[in-house]
Amino acid sequence: MGKNTVLDEILETSIQVSANVSNTMLVVGAREYDRFCITNKTSERPMIISFEQLVHKALDAAATWVYEPAQNKITLSKLHGNEVISTQLPKQLVETTEVSLLKALEQFKLLPADENSKYCLIIDASLLFESITNPAGDEFQLLRVLDDHARNAGPHSFIVLRVAKASLLPQSLTANPYIRNIYMGSASQDTRFAYASIRCKRLAEKINTTIPLLSASIARSSDDWSLAAIDRLIEVALSAPEVKTLTDIDEMANIHRLGVTHSPWLGQQLRDQVKKAEAIMSERVKGQPHAISAVTSVLKKACTGLAGAHEGSKSRLPKAALMLAGPTGVGKTELAKTLAELIFGDPKTMIRFDMAEFRHDHSVSRLIGAPPGYVGFEAGGQLTESVKKKPACVILFDEVEKAHPRIWDIFLSILSDGRLTNGSGEVSDFSQCIIIFTSNLGIYSSQIDANGKELRTASFDMNTPYANINLKVRQAIKDEFVSIGRPEILGRLGGERSDNIIVFDYLRNVEAVVRKFTTNICVVTKQMHNVELKISDRLNSAIVQSTTEDQLLMGGRGVASNVDKLLTNPLAQYLFDLDDTPPGSVLACFSAGKTTFTPQ
Repeated sequence: MGKNTVLDEILETSIQVSANVSNTMLVVGAREYDRFCITNKTSERPMIISFEQLVHKALDAAATWVYEPAQNKITLSKLHGNEVISTQLPKQLVETTEVSLLKALEQFKLLPADENSKYCLIIDASLLFESITNPAGDEFQLLRVLDDHARNAGPHSFIVLRVAKASLLPQSLTANPYIRNIYMGSASQDTRFAYASIRCKRLAEKINTTIPLLSASIARSSDDWSLAAIDRLIEVALSAPEVKTLTDIDEMANIHRLGVTHSPWLGQQLRDQVKKAEAIMSERVKGQPHAISAVTSVLKKACTGLAGAHEGSKSRLPKAALMLAGPTGVGKTELAKTLAELIFGDPKTMIRFDMAEFRHDHSVSRLIGAPPGYVGFEAGGQLTESVKKKPACVILFDEVEKAHPRIWDIFLSILSDGRLTNGSGEVSDFSQCIIIFTSNLGIYSSQIDANGKELRTASFDMNTPYANINLKVRQAIKDEFVSIGRPEILGRLGGERSDNIIVFDYLRNVEAVVRKFTTNICVVTKQMHNVELKISDRLNSAIVQSTTEDQLLMGGRGVASNVDKLLTNPLAQYLFDLDDTPPGSVLACFSAGKTTFTPQ
């Protein structure tokens, strides 16, 4: 513990100071049922006490009762020494009596409080009022009794109302000048560190680290947490076999904060997947070794906990933010799908937004939701709601250059803070996500013909070296961000030379692409028709040779049109014409300018 460390004494001091000017206090904050950590004057080890103990200690009370409106029960929570109390309220420690709050207050008023015998009544106030705008009946009478106590009771008889939000109480109570409002803030990082130091010995032994290092990691990962939540984190981490390192503790804290049951970024399974990533991606995405190598490097950084490390240890940036640029149909979207399946186990965890649909100013509300009072407010935003449902996912913003410039404000918030506030003020967390932008910037140039129609032509041909494409595409991306007044977005991606900007090449190995497509067709044919389809080398060669340079400029989509023409369409006709008993195996061949199928 540092010499200047301040724990929960701040709340204790606030109560003591307030007691000098008011006998009625309203303590507001989400820790109303939490435990508290205060300095121990007789030991270096801090004391852990309840809210009731802290109030009892701060007021130097002889006795403290707690009233629970939900059960209409009052309990003697704390008693100083062998204090003998003459009252109809509970007189024995932890004794409970069922009584209405008005009657309890009536009895509390009769207590003979003085300098040597101070009494305190703590009331759980969250459920006191059914109507905060128009209290009536007993609720109105309660307001009068509390106001009377605040104005006329002696300085040694204290009422403390505890509530999570002041908005749960009538304004006549919260704005009463005789009632002292005390804000109970979140546990400070020092408090969280001190508490974790007391609680985490077994966990430190489990992951083979020191208590100070583990406590510091927990304290950094638990902003705005209660101390009870830290206890739950430690208990879950102790029982989770996949938790083996400090990085795993950070991920476990993310799980806890997001309210999910599992993090794909936790444990050895992720490392095992990333070790296979390059091979898996190479099977799915052909002819892009530079892109696959760059993405693999980014994944290794994410699974070691170093994503966003330059922002500090408390960073909650997305696990990765990539811009995949290059020609159409070369595997950018396929790579995003592969990442979703590789890391999150399901290609459906990829959430795709076609940014051509977000060209207009009002499109912002589609992503984050309309403000209160506007049409569609209840529905929420497509982006923010999707991330709430799937906190761990790949988010693909396709052809991002087509989005309205205001959309980039949203992207900047995600890339800078890892979070986004929707139209109703709720925050969505992107710290478990992979963010991917795709773009065709620099690949095509546009011209307007005599009729005013836009014509798009390729800026390169198949003879252009990849190095030239890479250089010019990166420059085009830089120019675009500067022209729309968003150079900071480029900065968040690491600049135009960053490894986070990945430029794809044209499909130069056409045969590999053709074989991938024909293999997929064989798999589908077996699944759908129980026919084992075999493709002859001659048919593969025919598809490759029929692919023109213009089609190659369209990437895999251009190649796919020839696969359809020479294989898929004839195959569909063949299967359609079969009788009820299809052959077990069929060989697809190419001869005399057409495709034939021979049962084997």
